[in-house]
Amino acid sequence: MRDKKMYYLTLMAGILLFTFLVPVLIRAGSRAFISRFASGMAAEETETEAGEDRFRIMEGFREAANENPEDSSAGSDSGNQSAENQAARPADDDDQHEHDPDLARKELQERKEQTDDELAAYLEKQDPDFTESRNGMLEAFAGGRESDLTKAVADHLYGTYGTLYDISTIDVVDFIDDSSSELTCQIRVTAMIGTREYSEYYFATYNKVYDFYSIYAYHE
Repeated sequence: MRDKKMYYLTLMAGILLFTFLVPVLIRAGSRAFISRFASGMAAEETETEAGEDRFRIMEGFREAANENPEDSSAGSDSGNQSAENQAARPADDDDQHEHDPDLARKELQERKEQTDDELAAYLEKQDPDFTESRNGMLEAFAGGRESDLTKAVADHLYGTYGTLYDISTIDVVDFIDDSSSELTCQIRVTAMIGTREYSEYYFATYNKVYDFYSIYAYHE
């Protein structure tokens, strides 16, 4: 009986002690967790700041940090002037075109007219000699239409090289195909850049129905 009473007293004392210690342990654990969490946050912020400093150095801010005060002042003035100049500049052409389709059309029209004038001047300069590799080929392919063939060749060269070449000779080399609607020949075009002479082969097709020439690159 005495042993049972002692057992119950010990058990009750243990329960009371446990009940008292649990809040104490919880508070101590919470403080430790908060303290460790705060230390970790501080360390993370320090690493972030250090990383930002390294980033600034990598991005070239080291030179700015080592500048003399006078240089920094001059750079600041220059930057302010640049910003003022940028603000004073009109909007970019693309922005203007985006907001003003009429302006874009006007510029395209002006460019087209400039190109047409340049091409017309280039065509007027071209006065090549005509030759043939076999008798009768020139007459059959370009008889009476030499100016049209010259224009077709000049158009092709202008589209590829601009006004770089001046045509000196067009030689009708060989017949390629002859149908009821088209006549195709191989031609050899000789052109000049200053005093230097260059030659290239092309396919030239005469459309019998619509009376015009077309020039195509020749591939062996």
